[in-house]
Amino acid sequence: PGGSGRPIHVDTSIAVPDYLAGVGVLVLLDDFSVTSGATRFHPVDRIEPPTSKEFEDAALVLEAPAGSVCWFRGRLWHDALPNLGDTWRRTIILAFVRPWIRQRFDIARMIGSKPEVLDERVRQKLGFDLLPPGSHEEYYMPPNERRSVLLKRAGWP
Repeated sequence: PGGSGRPIHVDTSIAVPDYLAGVGVLVLLDDFSVTSGATRFHPVDRIEPPTSKEFEDAALVLEAPAGSVCWFRGRLWHDALPNLGDTWRRTIILAFVRPWIRQRFDIARMIGSKPEVLDERVRQKLGFDLLPPGSHEEYYMPPNERRSVLLKRAGWP
């Protein structure tokens, strides 16, 4: 309640003409309305962000009851209106992307858990085992050596 909304953005940063790189899903746990801070979508899949006027003139407002599900292209520009009501407007947000697209957040670092307490598949899904090189030197290291160096640098066993 009293939230300020979210700015215009896309959920999938990969932009390839005529190619679906990702799909977003909103599972509404509460009613979505203009008052509760509904999500708005620009109806045209485009690479460049629409101007504020273009967005305002064309935006479609997702007004729906709790329990509804909304699927949308990850490249659709959207925002969230401010929540002017006195109750929460909650949703579960899911993203389905092509397997070669990497997550945009370092979840392993964000949750700060000890990786050894997590199941191997859970570690993989959360990105604990995703150790991209941070320099040309690391890129050319043998993969096992790079893994060891990066894990040690992160303070993991």
